[in-house]
Amino acid sequence: MTKDYEIYEKNIGCKEKLVFEIYTAYKPLIEKLSKRYSFNSGGRIEAEDFQSEVYLRLYYYVNYIKKEKINPETFMFYIYVKYAISSVLEKNKTVNNNELLLIDNEEAQNLYFAPEIFTPFSLDLNKFYSKLTKRQLKVIKYRQRGIHENETRKILKISHGTYLGCINRAKELAKEFF
Repeated sequence: MTKDYEIYEKNIGCKEKLVFEIYTAYKPLIEKLSKRYSFNSGGRIEAEDFQSEVYLRLYYYVNYIKKEKINPETFMFYIYVKYAISSVLEKNKTVNNNELLLIDNEEAQNLYFAPEIFTPFSLDLNKFYSKLTKRQLKVIKYRQRGIHENETRKILKISHGTYLGCINRAKELAKEFF
């Protein structure tokens, strides 16, 4: 019988305790990956935030454990932990790639707050917007409003490649600014 199976048997009746025990057992792996991800993201995502997201995603993946399919000699939570980590990475990748394109200028003013120094600071997107071409700015504005790519292309009478080019150039410019 594996250690993971013993954890499962001991906590089968209480999901919260089961998730806590899984997290505790795999904490070194989760911490290692969270530190690596925090470093690679340039500090945009804190390691502690990553860890708490993985903890919350474990609740979701624990639901997929079926007792009748478990082999006590080989059972491990490793695959569930890896799924949780992968889903957090994918979610954060999507957020990081689109966050600047989804924030409208009015929403961005005084949106960010640094709790460690208790002073608000604002992000002025007007400088960023001034560096975009008129077409790029229109594409970004439509995307901020949630208008689908096909509708935007029809309105602006542009091709798929032009649309993607506008988005990619805006992302590259955003990396320089932010």
